[in-house]
Amino acid sequence: MDGSATALKRSFERGLRQALEDLEARGEWRVNRTESRQGWLSSQGRLILSPLLGRPWRLELTYRARHGILSTDVEGTVLPRLDTVLQQAVGEVTAPSVPRWQGRYHTLSGHSELRLSLAPFVIQQNGRELAVRGGRLRLEGVFGDWRLRALLDQLTLTDGMAQLALGPTELESRYTYTEGAYHFAQRDHLHIETLTLSYPSYDIQLSPLDLNSHMELDESELRINVALDVGDVMVPSEAPDTPLLNGQIEMELSRINADAVRHVIRRLRQEASWGDESLPMAEGLIARLEPDLRKMLSDSPRLDVTTVAIDSPLLGIQLDADGALFLTHASWMNLAWLILTTKRAGKMARAG
Repeated sequence: MDGSATALKRSFERGLRQALEDLEARGEWRVNRTESRQGWLSSQGRLILSPLLGRPWRLELTYRARHGILSTDVEGTVLPRLDTVLQQAVGEVTAPSVPRWQGRYHTLSGHSELRLSLAPFVIQQNGRELAVRGGRLRLEGVFGDWRLRALLDQLTLTDGMAQLALGPTELESRYTYTEGAYHFAQRDHLHIETLTLSYPSYDIQLSPLDLNSHMELDESELRINVALDVGDVMVPSEAPDTPLLNGQIEMELSRINADAVRHVIRRLRQEASWGDESLPMAEGLIARLEPDLRKMLSDSPRLDVTTVAIDSPLLGIQLDADGALFLTHASWMNLAWLILTTKRAGKMARAG
């Protein structure tokens, strides 16, 4: 029995370690495992997840695993935190309860699943109020193939007399990859049933909004395809029965050098490993990455605008267009240099 329990524990630890490595491989997240206590039939620990760039916030996850013969059941808490600088700027943010999550790891197949339910809650901060009616999240998959489905009943942000109401909202995402994310593909679909922006003098209503994106990194290039479908945008105070506009936009950015993208990801992870909790990225990051960013543009990226179809019944305007934008290597270099120079100038102005 002791040997079986040890084998189950090791299987779970291997699965957890692989999942954390997969999460870091894309170069978007930094993962720290700050606590790990392993018993005979159970183990527990604490993880900190934060964006690799900027890291204005982080997620602290605790977990407690109970190891069975065929699977391991896991549960824990999720606590969002702001970094010190942002917290000083906006003040302390608190919620009435800490969200809990549950999951299961299947020993034989390596399949994992995670579920998170959000009860309704309200956050009040410096005269603003964020109300979330409730939500659910499910993440499942195996090495090389993960699926995410998130549902948010309604989110309402109130700032004085202005209010933004969003929802119901649904996000479906699938991420497939090879080891180390050398090749990867990600498809996302975001659906917002209703979006309402209210001011004392007028309201703007949008229903629905759909955003589809497909990003793929293969042997030679990174391609990003985005399609935005905008339903009827209404201004009830001006025209209660006639939409201001609706339409669709679709475009693809391609020819972004794949090897350069992978090198930038490795550089970002290296930079993050040199940082600490308060300053994850050392000063001068953009300047150090400038040669690598230039290499990403070495194949003269291309922007294809396949669809622009905008209709404004209220204004009596219709727009239908398509085409492609070809930019030479030199053009992209000038654009990149302009962006980098502008950021440096802005930083010097703030310092002054």
